Amino acid sequence: MIQELERQRVHQSFDEQIALDVTFDSLDITSLQKAFRNLGKTLDHTKFLSLKLIKQEQDKVYPTHGLLILLGYYEHVEIK
Repeated sequence: MIQELERQRVHQSFDEQIALDVTFDSLDITSLQKAFRNLGKTLDHTKFLSLKLIKQEQDKVYPTHGLLILLGYYEHVEIK
């Protein structure tokens, strides 16, 4: 409950929050990269940052919950 109130105070959605229990390097992002390639676009580090799919914290790169949602890591979350 306190985390939810703090998130609302800083105007940050759940999908923008860092998922500290997962490392970016451990994720298989090939499906996202392929989807972008099919659209004629690239999905590089800069794009991940601008889409808020990753964040840097103390020189480490972490995925956000948004990236984990896109990759299907949360069974209870549905993309509409």
